[in-house]
Amino acid sequence: MTYVVDASVIVMWLVPEEYSRHARRLRQTDAEMLAPAHFRPEVANALWKKVRKGILSNDEAKRMLTLDLPVEEVPIFPLLPAAFDIAARYERTVYDALYVALALREHCQLVTADKKLRNSLAKAFPGTVLWVEDIPA
Repeated sequence: MTYVVDASVIVMWLVPEEYSRHARRLRQTDAEMLAPAHFRPEVANALWKKVRKGILSNDEAKRMLTLDLPVEEVPIFPLLPAAFDIAARYERTVYDALYVALALREHCQLVTADKKLRNSLAKAFPGTVLWVEDIPA
């Protein structure tokens, strides 16, 4: 099985949050996990926000940035036209739309813990956008 995972799920592998146990369950499977190559700056930005809130120290966040993650980075350039169309049509960021475009191209599901992304795109892409809590056991 293959999944596209977004930055919200990857951050939950690193820092305990509400749905972290569900996100970690995915990491413990044999599933192949893909993400558009821009996921690393998105993860870094989320960790930076946790540093600003006092949840993580600077050193903890920087250490997390160097961890080997079980995610295959997929080049974004070929995904941009489809992602741009998705973003324009559904009024989402191109960053979010890149995850959906990759899942559509690979004929797999996008796993997310981003409520705004789920709420705005799950109906438009039924069977493609999977809420982190709904990962099969």
